[in-house]
Amino acid sequence: MIRTVLPLAFFPHETLMIFPLVPNLEGQYVLRKLALVVGPRRGGKPDREPQGSPENIRGPSTGTSAAFA
Repeated sequence: MIRTVLPLAFFPHETLMIFPLVPNLEGQYVLRKLALVVGPRRGGKPDREPQGSPENIRGPSTGTSAAFA
């Protein structure tokens, strides 16, 4: 993973048009490879678990039988 971003550190004038903000075509390729490497490691996990019980998350359940009685 470190070798993926080394061109940004060692060759900033060849990978970035306006240092440090705008990547050129090679810099975009390096950043895309970084996203492809880091994305699967994240695994789609949420940052934290939701607090409370499932009822608190979804809201109170409403019964429909009382409305039709």
